[in-house]
Amino acid sequence: MADVAILELTADKIIDYVRHRRSFGVKPQSIQQDIIYLGCVLKEAKLFAKLDVDIAQYSLANEYLKEKGMISGSVERERRLQDSELGLILAGAKATEHFRQIPIADLVRFAIETTMRRSEITRLQWSDLDEKNRTILIRDRKDPKKKIGNDQTVPLLGTSLSIIQAQPRTSEFIFPYKSESVGVAFRGIVSKAGIQDLHFHDLRHEGISRLFEQGYQIQEVALVSGHKSWKNLKRYTQLRAVDLHRDILAVVVMGGRGDRR
Repeated sequence: MADVAILELTADKIIDYVRHRRSFGVKPQSIQQDIIYLGCVLKEAKLFAKLDVDIAQYSLANEYLKEKGMISGSVERERRLQDSELGLILAGAKATEHFRQIPIADLVRFAIETTMRRSEITRLQWSDLDEKNRTILIRDRKDPKKKIGNDQTVPLLGTSLSIIQAQPRTSEFIFPYKSESVGVAFRGIVSKAGIQDLHFHDLRHEGISRLFEQGYQIQEVALVSGHKSWKNLKRYTQLRAVDLHRDILAVVVMGGRGDRR
């Protein structure tokens, strides 16, 4: 693709490029990012460089590629912890804690309680912890429109504060481990436990789902998870018809909420 002059770029050449990428096993979701970036470059060239770029050729290729499934949007995972899986993970972590520096059990429980991403957890600093108000600042939280400066103060629900307080203060970071190293350690324990198709990021999905199950409202969950659009949280609810048959009296006794912590 880099050898093709921008004014000579046609739908056929774009499609050939995608076929080439697919031949190496690159997923449609990854290739779509390439095509999106290409479209941005072509539009910039036409609008600001005043080049006679044929945007119609790009649009034609884009439509064809989507129709054939050669490019596609990200696949949203719905994986949740199954019965006994959390216990197996925690047991596996405990069995290896004598030679493993990374406290995987604490990190797993913390990820579920806070719904934080792995990279967010490993960036948390002691200076950003407010123990009195049970909150912590997440710096540069992931946001599709704002890469830097998207800091957010979130509540520390459940046992998340006690998990933090149990960590030794040996660094400015609460969990002073590389995000990649945490991922490797987690995968090793999951694999040894015989658990299939479970990623560390699935713990975020598990945590958000649990918040809904405990009776938190969507705007409250968004404050914990960092979602800017409530629409994106709908998939986490996974409500079934049977879930609506609740014990009304029990809810009233608990102050109009479910199992709130």
